[in-house]
Amino acid sequence: DWQSDVVFTHVMSLVLDEAAQRTVCHIREQMRAHGLPVIDQPAHITLTCVDRIEGITAEVAGDEWPRDVILNAACQLPNSQNVVSLCPHPPDAPPSIAANRADESLARPHRLLHERLAGIGVTTFNYYAPGRWHPHVTLGYGVPAERLDEAALLLQEWVPMRVGVDSLTRSLAVEWAPHVRVNSVVVGPVKTELAEMHYGDSDGIAAVDATVPMGRM
Repeated sequence: DWQSDVVFTHVMSLVLDEAAQRTVCHIREQMRAHGLPVIDQPAHITLTCVDRIEGITAEVAGDEWPRDVILNAACQLPNSQNVVSLCPHPPDAPPSIAANRADESLARPHRLLHERLAGIGVTTFNYYAPGRWHPHVTLGYGVPAERLDEAALLLQEWVPMRVGVDSLTRSLAVEWAPHVRVNSVVVGPVKTELAEMHYGDSDGIAAVDATVPMGRM
């Protein structure tokens, strides 16, 4: 049931922070180098689609969202246009329990968001409903069926990966504008003893360094 009689006008998403955006860009370049199709848009986790934006205040959006998320699986997203993504739940979790298998720091505010939207009469796309939701960050889109396993294996090299979410700053900015300007300070990639686990050998670390304006992590 894809609600073909409803026109969904807006998407509500958690947008990853700048450091995570740079990492995702690097992963996409790696996929391109392997001839895999990618989607070029700011990295995000879609929460739902809605049929109107009027009445959706910062209070409705909520401030319970986590400041960071651990993407711990490379997924071939079910019921999609051959999407491969990084997900905060195991790739074998069936749709009925996918949200429950996600970290509760995501699942709980997602449920509350949908409850508040329903409370003000906003219709949401049931593909993203609690119990059906597969939280994910899309990397590959329209990947040929015969290369889905290859794409997922490539992404698997990047998990687990902790990414920052800039949702709280955006929520407060909407709530307090125009009288207060809200900024956040987000650190970039940090080189630790576990860096090679995520970025590979010295060449991989150098490739990440090249994405940072200062030229280093």
